[in-house]
Amino acid sequence: MLKPLLLFFAIFVSVAAHSQTVTLNYFTASPDGSDVVVTWEVPDEAGISNFKILRKIDDDPGYKFLEEMKPDGKRAYQYADYTIFKEAPKTISYKLQVYRNGMIYTFFTSIVHNPTSVQRTWGSIKSMFR
Repeated sequence: MLKPLLLFFAIFVSVAAHSQTVTLNYFTASPDGSDVVVTWEVPDEAGISNFKILRKIDDDPGYKFLEEMKPDGKRAYQYADYTIFKEAPKTISYKLQVYRNGMIYTFFTSIVHNPTSVQRTWGSIKSMFR
């Protein structure tokens, strides 16, 4: 009777150690002139191998990969999205994938991006020099 109980306990501890979830303090997208800045913070980076940022604009059929980042110990991260075509107002959705201990945890945020005509013009000029 004791052996099956010990086996169960060992399996339970092993599963509990590997089933660590990911939480975020925040995950937001906010306008920065004609661009968008995506920010997030994790309370704990233990076991996190990387972050991936993806974007979907309006009715795109799927998300487009933008950037991969490695944890740097600061817990707070930022991605500036300079690649948005500056035109009419658009709903932009961002997906953050957090890779931790072989698992992928996914978070979403969105923004209605509506740069002014001056911001659109300035954004077009900046994109010519990138």
